[in-house]
Formats: sequence, C-alpha cells, structure tokens
Amino acid sequence: MMEEKLVFLKREEIRTMAKDLARLQEEEAIKEKDKISKLKFEEKLKNETSQREEIIKTMIPGEETEVLESKEDMANEEISSRIKKSSPQKKILVRILIVLSFFIFLSLIGFSYWYFAIRKKQNSQPSPEPSESPTPSASISPSISPSLSPQPTESINPAIPPIPVISVKEIKIINLSQESDFQKELSQAIKEIIVVGDNPEFFEILPKKNDQFLGIKDLFEGLELKLPENFLSSVSDKIEDFDFFIYTKKNLNQGFGFIVKEKEPLSILLSSWEPTMPLDLSNLFTTMDKQATMTNTVFKQAKYADATFRYLSFKESGLGVCWSVYKNYLIITSSGEIMNKTIDLIQTKTNN
Repeated sequence: MMEEKLVFLKREEIRTMAKDLARLQEEEAIKEKDKISKLKFEEKLKNETSQREEIIKTMIPGEETEVLESKEDMANEEISSRIKKSSPQKKILVRILIVLSFFIFLSLIGFSYWYFAIRKKQNSQPSPEPSESPTPSASISPSISPSLSPQPTESINPAIPPIPVISVKEIKIINLSQESDFQKELSQAIKEIIVVGDNPEFFEILPKKNDQFLGIKDLFEGLELKLPENFLSSVSDKIEDFDFFIYTKKNLNQGFGFIVKEKEPLSILLSSWEPTMPLDLSNLFTTMDKQATMTNTVFKQAKYADATFRYLSFKESGLGVCWSVYKNYLIITSSGEIMNKTIDLIQTKTNN
C-alpha cells in the first residue's frame, strides 16, 4: 500500500514538473517573439530615419527654415490682427469720430438755417437809422448834426458827445479848424444853423477841435472871455458837467446861455464880479451876433419858482446878463426868459 502511494506521488510530481516545463517553454517563446518584434520595429524605424535624411539632403539648404519661419510669421500676424481688432483704443477712436461727425452735421444744419432763412430775412429788411443820443431828463432826445459845421473834420475813432446837463432838442457839433480865428469861425457856424419850428427850443453848441470836444476852459479861452480869479477852479472841468446853448423862438435866435456844475460855492465870487461881468462877457454877445448896449451896471434880483437870480437889462429888448446858482449849478444867460426856462429844465432833471 505504501508503495502504491509512493508511485502515485512520483507520478504527480512528474506531472507537475511537466507542467512547469511547458510553462517555461511558453514564456521563453513569448519573450523570443517580443524580442523579434522589437528588432523589426527598430529596423523599420531606422529605415524610415535614413529615408528622411535622404529626403532632407535633396532639399535646398535654408528652405526648410524659411518655410518654418513663414508659418510662424503667418501665425504671429493672425494673432496680432486679432489683437488689433479687439483693441479698446480703436473702439474709442471710432466712437470719437462718430460723435465729431454728428456735431459737424448739426453745425452744418444750423449754418444752413441761418444763411438761407435768418440772413436773407435780415437783408430783405431796411437797415434801421442810428438812434439819437438820449438825455437824462429829456422828453425829446438830442440828435447830432455834424453836417452843419462849416469845415467838418473826419476821424477814424470819432469822439462820442456827452449827454447834455439839461434837455435839449439837438446837439449841434461844430468842427473847428486847427488854425483859425476861433470866435469868427464859431460865430459863422452858429449863423448857419437852421432852426425849424415855432416852439421855444434849446440847442446845445458843442465845438470840436482836433477830434476833441471843448470844455468850459477851452471855450472861454477861445472866446477870450475875461473871468475872475479862481473862477475856473471853482467849477467842474468835466465836459459832461458843462452845456453851452442857444435859445430859439419863432425861428429866431433869441439868445444864449451856459450851465456848469459848481465845485465850490460861487455866490460871493459872482456878486463881486457883477461890476465888470457885462464887459467881460461881451465877446459872447459878439459871437451870437447880438448888439448889447448897457444903460447901467447895477444888477437887480428876481425870483422864479424856488430859485433866485440876479439880472442886468440892456437897452435892447429881451437882452441882458442873468446869473444864478441853483441846485449846485451855475447858470449864466442873456435874458430872464432863458433863465426861467433853464431853471425849469434843472428842476425836471433833479426831480427825475
């Protein structure tokens, strides 16, 4: 029995060994097969490599690099173009151009409307006449009449006449030549003034020389009037504070007068001037072509409204010398009627 087991065991061992041997042979065969496949792959790879080298040798030197570089450049250009297309600066520039185009379009529309509608309408209307210079308290504005001057002068920048102190119908600008007889030329120009209308009116005489209007100092010196000491320093030297005027009635020159703003009290100075005043102002009468004959030198006093004035009558009717200081203005006229009218105008001025 024991022997049979031993025989059985040996048989089993032989079978196991046979299986192991078969397994080993199979593994060796697989390894050999893999080795052969690897060798074939390496040989094939070697052949392909050699073929590529042969092809490369047949190509022009540098051609391959140029092809590669051109492909890279094309790729870079495509990338940069895409970047440029999406650049925010380009978008902003496009928007700015659109906005500018819109404003230019609106400007063209506005200009076209002005040119074809408003401008043609304005050109079709008659041009308005220049407005007259207003006076501070006048119901009738003065007008400027330089054409009435005997020898008008022209200026690139003409001086603007000041507003008269009192209300006047017109401002008569008289252009005087530079070298002439002042009194004679002024007298001739006043004679040539044509007065229209029967109502009493004031006309301011505004002499002009070298494109400058003459104030009280220049006018009195030109007429060679004799004035008391400190007279000119006691009155305003501003041209807007001084009026030299003529008074007309029934188309006739009735007389003259002047008004100037007071700087210092003048009543005492004027009272002391009375004895020589008519003779000192005689050139004014000559300039106005008035014959003045004194009968005495004693001034009298009169009152009108709330004003008091002093007067001296001449032999000629409606002619004399009157003076008054009223509401800080010195008034000197050639008749009592002119004095009363001047006081009325000053009252109107101050009340307004």
